[in-house]
Formats: sequence, C-alpha cells, structure tokens
Amino acid sequence: MLGKLLKYEIKATARTFIPLYIALLIFALINRFSFANNFINNTLSVLPVISATVYTALIVAIFVITFLVMIQRFYRNLLSDEGYLMFTLPVKSSSHIWAKTITSLLWILASGLVTFLSVLILAADPSWLGSFWSDFQQMMNLIHLELGLNGYLFLIEFFLLLLTSVWSGIVMIYFCISIGHRFSSHRLLAAFGTFLGFNVILQLLFSIFGHVGIQVFHIDQWLQNMEAISASHTFLLGSLLINLVIGIFCFLVTNNILTKKLNLD
Repeated sequence: MLGKLLKYEIKATARTFIPLYIALLIFALINRFSFANNFINNTLSVLPVISATVYTALIVAIFVITFLVMIQRFYRNLLSDEGYLMFTLPVKSSSHIWAKTITSLLWILASGLVTFLSVLILAADPSWLGSFWSDFQQMMNLIHLELGLNGYLFLIEFFLLLLTSVWSGIVMIYFCISIGHRFSSHRLLAAFGTFLGFNVILQLLFSIFGHVGIQVFHIDQWLQNMEAISASHTFLLGSLLINLVIGIFCFLVTNNILTKKLNLD
C-alpha cells in the first residue's frame, strides 16, 4: 500500500515541480545563448537582463515551493478535513508519514540536481565539460591511490549523512506540525514555537553531552590520539547516528499522534 501512496503523492506533486524544472532549464538555455552572443551590447540588452532575473527567481521559487509543498501536503492531507478521507483507507499512519517523507526527500534532491544542471548549462562549454570530467576522474584516482577503501567509504558516509540530514529535517517539521495541531487555536504559531523550542532543547542536549564527554570521558584527548582518517570516520558516523536518533524520535512521536491522539475538529 505504501507503493500506491507514493505513486499518488509523486503524481500529485509532479504537476507543480515538473513545469518549474522545465522552465528553469529553458531559461538557463536562453541565458546561455544570450550571453554567448553578447546580446547585452546591442539594442536587445534588456532581454538578457529580464531572462537572468527570471532564471534567478525560478531558482528561489523552486526551493521555496518545495518547502511549502512539503508542509502543505502533510497538513492538508492528514490534519485538515481531508484527513477524514485519508484515514479511512486501510493504511497505517506510519505509511502515510513515510509516503510524505519519501516524496519530499525525492523532490528536495531533484530540485538540487536540476538547479545544478541549469548552472552547468549556463556556465559550461564543451571544452569545460571535458575538463570537468577529466578532473573528476583524476580526483577519484587520487582518492583511490591516497586513501584506498577509506576514500570510497568517505563518499558513502557523506552521501548517507546528506540523506539522513534531509530526512531528519523533514520528519522534524512533521513532528512540529503534529504537536502544534494538538492546540485548539493558533496551531501555526504553536507549530513554529515547537520548532524553535525543540531546536533549543537539542542545542542544550548537545552542549551537556559534549561537556560530559570532555570532562568525564575525555573524548577530546581520545580524538586527538586517533589517526586523522579514523577521526574523520568517527565524526561522519557520529553525525549520521545523531540524525537517525532525532529522525526516529520525531517519526515515532508523529506516528503516535496520528494514530492515537489525532483531532481533526
């Protein structure tokens, strides 16, 4: 059933994102053509300026809309009147959360990739692309020769850290919205207050654990005595673990609220 929910979510949100992605790539091509032909110096100089402005606005719009759609789809489908229909489906609350989370994660990554591709279209030429690919291969060879397996582990750990950071951030937002929805009034303000309060608590916990780790367990000395490669692995894996703990906590609380304490009035 999760697959069907994902299919529905992706299809519903693609209507918003695909046209934006296409428009961004089109304006990247227009800007590339305009600046390559020095249109700024002729009578049509206003057109490249307008095109560049629209291109910049589209980049901003894509990320703002990604954030807004992520919130809107969760709140409207699960916590508003539409929730009456969604929760009549023979689907667990956890599946609803996973469907929203995975879809949001996919669109955030897609927005980043499309934006990067548009920058390549705007700034690159064939010779530069060839040089870029050659430099990338040299970098991978250097990683292999200098670090061996550790180099590839660094790349895998960094990619997993990126994924877990985005995932935990999404679930944290859902957690705050769910907590805020428990209030009878000013739910948006309550959700925002929950977000601020939760982050303050996290910062306090990090400070306390860091102080205890240094004063009691002497973690700073332990890290100093480690090799640089081992210390880097420890930092990446530790950050990944923290993201997982935060994400799992927020997911479990959100699932509990949607399962046992949901109030759609």
